[in-house]
Amino acid sequence: MLEEQAMGWEQLHEQLRDAFRKNDVICQDLLSVVGQEEACSAVVQDKCGGHCLLSDCFQEFLRHTLNMASTQSRRTDMPPVPVDFAPTWWWQVSNLRLLRATDVLFHHGYPMQGLALLRQLKEQALFLGAMLSGITSWAKIKGLEEWTGRPLTEQQKGRVRSNRMKEEKRVLNLMIRKHSRLPKEDLSELARWESVFNLEIHGGFLTQWLDHGPGMRGNDGVSLGPELRTESLAMYMNRFCEVAWMLHRTLPILQLSDRRFDQKWVQTWRLLDENFYAMEYHTLAEANKRVREAIIRFMRLKFSFAPDQDCFDRDACQPRSGKTQDGQI
Repeated sequence: MLEEQAMGWEQLHEQLRDAFRKNDVICQDLLSVVGQEEACSAVVQDKCGGHCLLSDCFQEFLRHTLNMASTQSRRTDMPPVPVDFAPTWWWQVSNLRLLRATDVLFHHGYPMQGLALLRQLKEQALFLGAMLSGITSWAKIKGLEEWTGRPLTEQQKGRVRSNRMKEEKRVLNLMIRKHSRLPKEDLSELARWESVFNLEIHGGFLTQWLDHGPGMRGNDGVSLGPELRTESLAMYMNRFCEVAWMLHRTLPILQLSDRRFDQKWVQTWRLLDENFYAMEYHTLAEANKRVREAIIRFMRLKFSFAPDQDCFDRDACQPRSGKTQDGQI
């Protein structure tokens, strides 16, 4: 039976090859789109050099931090790591992969699709920031009453989704929304900032307006492949800087109180932090000045973490006492 099914699949695949073969090339027309993507990559690297440099350096630093944290956690001459540490490490691995996905989309002519993925990273950074602030824990933000490292019971599994949704809502309200104690005018600007991500997630509005709008209004030729638009590139780069900065400030969560990262790591963390601040302060257009200032104040109030901070030096995740000057913008 399986052999007959396998033969059927091969016959179907051969029919597909025949149907889409042109001049002995399968899907020849699609290659033109691939060519446009490769051309976009060269243009992005040329025109967006400052952004690409900061993006690449941060991704490399995140990768280095993950490797360092993994090595430190496996030391046999030290006490076992807390049970929440391993899943938090894997959480940041997922963030690195998601960051890479947004970067690949950006470099190949799909900045608005990359922006859609940045929305997910934005919320992950907010949740990690809440962990470092002592607002929540890994188990709570994942919808678990507790985390022992053992498989969940069926009863526990039934409550996970409901618990997670309630905790996520609570954390977002405390971090960036109505219960955050942020100034009222900043809450308004941050709500607009969050809505930018939602516009792309729900209906692809930004893609239709910024990327396809000129063609729909008859002001441009029609292309089925990607075409770079200044507005789309700027929109992505600004939001990437802000989300990556938030994520960068959560990296001390991978540091254990009894095995801290070395001084070189601390210096590099500070250097990247200064670059994120400079990019945010100097590159946003004057029309977005209020958003820029609200973001900077938000980072100062809600992400004022320092490279000597950690999350796993107590039974529950709590911030270290006091804030150092390294944690101030």
